[in-house]
Amino acid sequence: MTEQEILGVLTEVVHPARGSKNIIELGMVGGVEIAGDKVTVTLAFPKRRDPLTEYLTGSTRATIIRHFPGVEVAVRQVVRYHPGCISDCRNIPDCGQRFLG
Repeated sequence: MTEQEILGVLTEVVHPARGSKNIIELGMVGGVEIAGDKVTVTLAFPKRRDPLTEYLTGSTRATIIRHFPGVEVAVRQVVRYHPGCISDCRNIPDCGQRFLG
């Protein structure tokens, strides 16, 4: 299991409010970390209380588990206040990104 394989299967996670666009096309995947049998995906949302946060988080988790049975999946949710701010910037005060959970 590689980062590219994970990104490939995440093209199946379609954003229901954005037509047929998936979370990769929309730039919502901020990163994939793999440590043994654990995968952590960072999803970036445009606002703190995005109504589709739970749906997309669950779909992301379910899609990875379906393709890679037995893997443990965590999905980290962040808010991206401005375009291009998708990196893990918890320690950069002026980044404009805030972690949800």
